[in-house]
Amino acid sequence: MIRSGTPSLPIFAACAVTAMLIVSTGCQTASYNNTDGVRYYGQAKYDQALRSFQLARGVDPEDADAHYNIAATYHKLGQLARDTGRKEDAEKQFTLAEENYRGALAKNSEHLAAYRGLAAMWSELGHSREAFELLQNWAERNPGSSDAKVELARLYQEYGKYNEAQQYLQSALAVDTTSARALRALGWFGEQAGRTDVALDQYRRSLNSNPDQQDLSEYVAQLEKNAQTPIALPYGYTPGIPQVASTSGIPTSVMPTSGALSPNGPSAAAFPGDGAPQTASGNQIGPF
Repeated sequence: MIRSGTPSLPIFAACAVTAMLIVSTGCQTASYNNTDGVRYYGQAKYDQALRSFQLARGVDPEDADAHYNIAATYHKLGQLARDTGRKEDAEKQFTLAEENYRGALAKNSEHLAAYRGLAAMWSELGHSREAFELLQNWAERNPGSSDAKVELARLYQEYGKYNEAQQYLQSALAVDTTSARALRALGWFGEQAGRTDVALDQYRRSLNSNPDQQDLSEYVAQLEKNAQTPIALPYGYTPGIPQVASTSGIPTSVMPTSGALSPNGPSAAAFPGDGAPQTASGNQIGPF
């Protein structure tokens, strides 16, 4: 357990609350539309965001990211409708979200964010069986994917199945020994077992693998101070900042700021995502 005063942060930094939005790097016009959509989404102008994402898909129907962004927006609109008592509207929006999550996966069968978004939505709606089957089928179909195993671990952790979660994290490391996400999550589990020394080692390895984790770096610094144990941060560490446009040819992401899984399903901790750290309840670090 973390002592009071230690900052909290998500366990799996990689990304649902709902899910991250993606700025496509495909056709220039589609990219502009996606960028506009991300900006509108960040301003809570969801209808305008949806129109922009639909324009992007119209320009490039094969762009899985455009399908995904549409799905994430419908997902958010469904949450808003549900929270304001508009049940029929919510069901319609969630159905459209599912169709578009599936559309993204049809265009790219390894689309991580689409798997996460669809699994999170199903969990939120009480369809845990479908959520687990989705991710388990992905992991079985692609046994070399560490991401699939980490996503399964995330879901098991959300449902309080810690042993299963750790097994999948170890499987992820067997595929990719430098998986920053798996190492970070295993560090959290080490803390829950009272092994701060083990946790710090795993966190350090995670930072060495991916220095672009500002929240984890700050958390490790606080643990170092509390434990008075020197922990060397990676050379050249640069804090990670959420972005809405890509300058390197790599899709960047923006996370919505709300939309945790229902406390009636998995645990009250949200499914946080890449680029926008979210705090878990209490004074504990979150695993994902």
